Amino acid sequence: MSQFQMTLTCGFCWKAATLDSDLFAVSGSAAVYDSSPLQRLLRDVHVAGQHLLNRPRTVDAVGTALVG
Repeated sequence: MSQFQMTLTCGFCWKAATLDSDLFAVSGSAAVYDSSPLQRLLRDVHVAGQHLLNRPRTVDAVGTALVG
């Protein structure tokens, strides 16, 4: 995984999670219920980000970039 790919992956996950969290915060208390589409969106975006960032290939690439 190149430095560019790593930066793009981490940036995408961070931006998606930030936008989703901001939307969740301004939506009011209705967003916390399981019946709310925003609640499902919050979970889906954060889980997708965790899958991208915590796969062995990404962890190896980050470790190599940090340690050398």
